[in-house]
Amino acid sequence: MSHQDRPCPLVINHQTIKQVIDWLLVPAVFASLPGRKVATWKPRLLAAAAILWATSEASTLHERFVQARKLIRKVFRWQPSPGVSAQGFLKMLAKWQPQLFGVLVPHLREQMRAVHPAQWQTAGAVVFAADGSRVALARSASLEAAFAPPRRRTRVDRRRA
Repeated sequence: MSHQDRPCPLVINHQTIKQVIDWLLVPAVFASLPGRKVATWKPRLLAAAAILWATSEASTLHERFVQARKLIRKVFRWQPSPGVSAQGFLKMLAKWQPQLFGVLVPHLREQMRAVHPAQWQTAGAVVFAADGSRVALARSASLEAAFAPPRRRTRVDRRRA
């Protein structure tokens, strides 16, 4: 049996992830946040895990957490191991969300402005986020024909036919 026939796990370059986290989540940004020495989730590790968790392609929240925690343990191997449960992670994330947003959002905005000044404004306005999950179109016959999913026949339609 060829090695190409076997499924291959995703290979991740931990050094590159560490460089991205160091650039994106600069340790100085978290200096103002109070943290306990015995806490299993430090603010920076929590923010890094949240980004990895949110961007994971795993299908369940628990699988996303397991993958994010595994990466955090490899990238920050000199740190104490973070918490082991997804529920604890989500609880800490909910607890720290206001403080993390308070320090991260201004930092990320400034990085965006410094690194991509040409993309900072779109049509004269600063764009902070966009949601492409819903498209609202006028209810014209031509747009509905082009973009609406085909209508499924119901039992009543079948009886009439």
